[in-house]
Amino acid sequence: YEENDPIEINWNDPMTLSDIERHDWFPKKDLLDNWIGDHYPLCSDMTVDKPFLKVGATYKLLGRSSAPRYQYDNSAWDGNEVIKKFVLSPTSSGLYDALCDHNGSDCTYPAVVKLTSDVTCNGCDVQTLRVVQVAPNVFYEYVRRPCVHLAFFDGAKSVFAGHGSARMCAHTSSLVATKTCCDEGVSTNSRIECIYHGELVSYPRNEEFCGSSGICPADTPGISIQDNCKSHIRYNSRSPKFNHFHWTSGSCEIKIKVRLDGMVALVHEPESSTAVVRYVENSIRNMNYFHVPWPKDDLGDELFPHVDNACGEETCILQDDWTCLCSVVVNESMGFQANPTDAAEIRSTLRIGAFPPEYLGRYDSGTNLFGGDVTVYHLRGQSYTKDSIFKIPDEYDEFSDFGNEYIQGSNEGVLYLKNLISNIDIGDSSASSYFSPPQRRPLTMRNPVLFHDLVKPEIRDSYYEVDAVIHHLNSHPNAPPFVSNMLIQHFGISNPSPDYIERVATAYKAGAYPDPNSSLVFGDGKFSSLDATVAAILLDQEALADKLDADPAYGGIKEPIIKVLQFMRAMEYTPTHHDRNMYPKLIGMVGKVGQMAYESPDQFSFFLPDYNPPGQFAQSGLFAPPAQVLTLSTTVATIEGFFSLARQGLSSHGEGFGSSPFGPSAVDALDSSRSVGHLDFSFSVSGDVNQNVQEIADLLTAGRLSTAAVEKIATFINNSSEDKKRIITQQLIATSPEFHTTNLAHRTGNKREPTSAQDHNPEPYKAIVVLILSGGLDSFNVLTPHSSCSLYQSYRKNREVLALGDSEMTPIRNDDEDQPCSTFGVH
Repeated sequence: YEENDPIEINWNDPMTLSDIERHDWFPKKDLLDNWIGDHYPLCSDMTVDKPFLKVGATYKLLGRSSAPRYQYDNSAWDGNEVIKKFVLSPTSSGLYDALCDHNGSDCTYPAVVKLTSDVTCNGCDVQTLRVVQVAPNVFYEYVRRPCVHLAFFDGAKSVFAGHGSARMCAHTSSLVATKTCCDEGVSTNSRIECIYHGELVSYPRNEEFCGSSGICPADTPGISIQDNCKSHIRYNSRSPKFNHFHWTSGSCEIKIKVRLDGMVALVHEPESSTAVVRYVENSIRNMNYFHVPWPKDDLGDELFPHVDNACGEETCILQDDWTCLCSVVVNESMGFQANPTDAAEIRSTLRIGAFPPEYLGRYDSGTNLFGGDVTVYHLRGQSYTKDSIFKIPDEYDEFSDFGNEYIQGSNEGVLYLKNLISNIDIGDSSASSYFSPPQRRPLTMRNPVLFHDLVKPEIRDSYYEVDAVIHHLNSHPNAPPFVSNMLIQHFGISNPSPDYIERVATAYKAGAYPDPNSSLVFGDGKFSSLDATVAAILLDQEALADKLDADPAYGGIKEPIIKVLQFMRAMEYTPTHHDRNMYPKLIGMVGKVGQMAYESPDQFSFFLPDYNPPGQFAQSGLFAPPAQVLTLSTTVATIEGFFSLARQGLSSHGEGFGSSPFGPSAVDALDSSRSVGHLDFSFSVSGDVNQNVQEIADLLTAGRLSTAAVEKIATFINNSSEDKKRIITQQLIATSPEFHTTNLAHRTGNKREPTSAQDHNPEPYKAIVVLILSGGLDSFNVLTPHSSCSLYQSYRKNREVLALGDSEMTPIRNDDEDQPCSTFGVH
């Protein structure tokens, strides 16, 4: 789970994204030095009027609450009758009919509504919706479709939040600010208006509402006139989700700050501003650095401005924190001015996605290229422009449902790309461009894209970004064999053959698996179809060959939690009436068995797919992933848990797997009255001990328990009561190798020799004592060169923002001539 906190863990969905401030909003490189968000359309291209009424618009039911889940609103607005809500009319709104979804005279209110056609909405004179009220105590949230923003753009306007102190740059087409006017352009006569609380508009709509002379100037100090939208006046430097911004006519420039290691941060410079929003300001408080794919020289070294090359031969400005502040020039051009040669050239050249032309409504009917697989669309009456759109096959089904959510028709498995290349040039355009030997190259790179609008980041876009990351990882050429191998291992075969992996990977890529023994075809034909992949794993000849069970290299060790769940299911676990009071049911399983659902210690899971246990496994080159969590502690705890489960049900008694509502009080064996659940298995016949043992063995070991072992258990329990026969059989089989593995166990009958005692080491005892302090004891922040020492600049350069200033150190004199400084500083 994301946070190792047993109090805050979300047991239902540990991967839920609940707080936008816990997510990184800035651009991210992918594995191929491109950008996460490539192939997604630009939000600025969503130029249709009222997209919330168009086909494909998505609404999600909130129920009685008016608080959105995918966007942030002030929590005090929920249930507050003073807050202005957007209420749909039941008599004159097609949107109301779609959300109501009538069943006779009653509304059914579906959980998710996707408009299958354009609808009407009288009174919807807004640019976007957040939450709509359909009926008393019935609210829906409008969830805008995924799109991305360019990090650098021309014509930015300055927006301010709160009482005018903090400003930043905003794209004029972005719906990120409140309608704000200054009567007659006087900054002290500012006011805001809204149709509903939370309403956001673009700069042109704000200008249309206020008039060209009514836009607030860049130096507007704050809102002076407040109506019932006054809750929009808010700024919080530490919690940006609270911010409400307002448009001004002031210009704004976006620059880039380059660190010594090549990472960069965005810097906004609004017109007439002494204060900038913290996460885009030019100060050491702006720590939002991200990687960019810098150009490289012939030796493979990255070319970027830094202190050692005078900030790109002074094309950028060297700052006190040893970063380089650079101007940025955006250069946009057409990817193609004539028909390309094939779809591969289009895919490798164009990285910016597009909305389907039919959805935008400004394009011609399209021209088929290369036999119909590729279609190019131009603006009506025009030829190739930067707005032309290509439709090509979607190689990885990344956008398999993207087109169908906008338009009706066959658009599954296609990718729309805009004929636009957006690059940025780094450095002062008035000076000579930055070049560096041995090969002189201009400092140019692709304009980064990001899902979050930095003015108004929403958790909705975090979901879209995570989804894009998953799609990107899935489309990597190594993904099919890697995922196939891991899934085969999870199904109990730790060392599948290369041919087996290849057959499963083929089904993974094709999205279909034809059963060789029938006419059935599993899968939907889409890349990474789980139906096809699982069918290929389970129906493969290597999975069905019984003879392979005798191969010592075949099969594998069962995963710990799988063993527990298999045992409970096979032995007919049944909850007691205490079950409803206990959650979760299985307690502390990571510490007991080494594994538990939703409790992976990190993104690499509990064990590695290529883990080699020491000894014979390592020498043979075989893998046994679950063995990585097998320790003396987990082995003992696992057996104790199975014994307790068979004897007293699911509880904490006898180091069991569960918890007890009565605490750790002692209970008698066979007493499950204080447990959360018990095993309800009973023998199908009585009196035949061998058959009784074989029945449990079949359920727990799939019939792989040897005849000798069955007879030995039967002899041992022969004179016991029926209940004890069942319990002891369950316990003994839970200790057998056949239960813990998926292949046959070859019993030699030889006793295992104990490890011999080691000889005494005559060397004296030595120990390393590690002191773990609650703070940070950094030697470079204890004793440092003083600012009067020539080494201080080198120290400042290497320590960057962590370097101590004069006010943070106490000077101490040094009379040793062998030392480099006559004065040092102590924190």
